[in-house]
Amino acid sequence: MARALGLAECGDPRRLQRQPARRWVERERTPGHWWPYIAQVLGLLAMPETDIGKPAAAGGDSWAAYYSPGCWAHESGLILSRLGDLDAAEEHLHLALDIRGLDRRRTRAIVLADLGGVRLRQGNVDGAIATWRDFLNCADGIRPVKVQAALQDMRVRLRRYSGVPEAEELRERAARTAS
Repeated sequence: MARALGLAECGDPRRLQRQPARRWVERERTPGHWWPYIAQVLGLLAMPETDIGKPAAAGGDSWAAYYSPGCWAHESGLILSRLGDLDAAEEHLHLALDIRGLDRRRTRAIVLADLGGVRLRQGNVDGAIATWRDFLNCADGIRPVKVQAALQDMRVRLRRYSGVPEAEELRERAARTAS
């Protein structure tokens, strides 16, 4: 399998050729062309996890020092959600909440909003509503653009559940919070 992924020859996913990406753009989308690119992306995603703890080669901070482990967990959850692995996405978003704690309300609010979206995509409407309720409690009084965008996204997603009283209550509360 490693040979099929193109890892046998180079070992380091950063050194894979860019041909699979070019083929994807040019619509040559057979599975044989995807594997090296997928391996490259997954390898690159895994590298920050190990590089965070490494000291910088020439003094100063590691390139990954900008992000906290909670930020990596949040970003990993978003990536996994986009890839369709909703169970792993939910796990990473919970990890982000556990790591980040209660000290950063804006960040916690954004993670809660993303977790609500993942739960809705999983078909867990009650879980999404409960998570979004926590999001609204956390976002009360916070005005950053990301929070406002999350409020709008939540309201749009809840339109499909107009017959559910809890969803309607949440939409109305989100409208008040956004204004």
